[in-house]
Parts: sequence; C-alpha cells; structure tokens
Amino acid sequence: MLHRLYGTVASYEPGTGRVEFAPMGGHPAIAVPVHRIVALTGDRQPRSDGQVPAHEPYEG
Repeated sequence: MLHRLYGTVASYEPGTGRVEFAPMGGHPAIAVPVHRIVALTGDRQPRSDGQVPAHEPYEG
C-alpha cells in the first residue's frame, strides 16, 4: 500500500540507505529506507500549515 507523507527530508545516510523524514505538524522524525521511497515531490495543492496531514493513502 502506498502513502503520501507530508514534511521535510531532514537527513540522508548513504551508508545505511535511510532518509530521515520530519513529518508536518511537529510529529517526531522517522527513518525511511530509501528502497521504500517511490518519489520525492512538492505538494501540488497549496495549503496552510493546519491543512496538511502528516500522511494519507495514495490515490493515483
């Protein structure tokens, strides 16, 4: 199952192949294995801070 994650890439560790991702809304950062990432893009829909979810299901 694919999900959209909203936030910022905080760091990349080439030795371990992990990206540290800081979700929107002040949630703690999470480590995401690079092989699990399909794409990194900007958000196509302009939103204010209170409107952006930390994640949601991907609907192609």
